Amino acid sequence: MTSPQVQRLTDALYARRAMPVDAEAVARLAIETFVAKFGHLYNMQDLQTYLHLAYSVDAVEQTLRDADSETWLLCDSGSGETLGFALVGKASLPHPDIGPADGEIKRFYVDPSRTGQGLGTQFMDFILTRLQKDGPRHLWVGVYSDNDGAQRFYARYGFEHAGEYIFPVGEARDREYIFKRVAP
Repeated sequence: MTSPQVQRLTDALYARRAMPVDAEAVARLAIETFVAKFGHLYNMQDLQTYLHLAYSVDAVEQTLRDADSETWLLCDSGSGETLGFALVGKASLPHPDIGPADGEIKRFYVDPSRTGQGLGTQFMDFILTRLQKDGPRHLWVGVYSDNDGAQRFYARYGFEHAGEYIFPVGEARDREYIFKRVAP
C-alpha cells in the first residue's frame, strides 16, 4: 500500500491523499473536531458562519482541488476509517518573514475520540516529511493562543513562536500565534 497517493505509516495506519470525492468525509471530521475543541468559545451564529465558510462540503471540495495545497487523510489500515486529516501547502500566514518557498500546516486534526493514542505523532512525522519532499524549507503553523496542547505538540517538532495575528470566526476575533520551524 505504498504509492505517491498512499503511504503506509505503521501496520495499523496509512496516509492517503484526499480527493474531491472525499469532501463530505473531510467536512464531517473537520466540523466534529473543530466543535469538540473550540465550539464552546463562540455563540451559535458565529460558529455556524465559520463552519459553513471553512467546512461546508463545497468549501472542502474547493480546497481539495487547490493546486497549491495537499490534504492527507490518516486512516485505519484494518477498517479504512478516517482518523484525521492535514491540509498543507504554501505558507500564507500574515508574517513578514515568510518566503515564497516556505510551507505551512494549515490544518491538522485528529478525531477527538482518538486523541492520546499517538496518532497525531505518527501522522505529524509523515506530514513533516511530505512538506520537505522538495528539499529543506521553513515551515509555519497558526495556533489558537489558548490551545496550550497544540502549542506543546508543535514545539516538540521544533516550531517556535514567531508572531501573532487575528483569526475571524464569524464576528468573533481570536488571537492566534504564529509558529515557525527553521529549515533543517
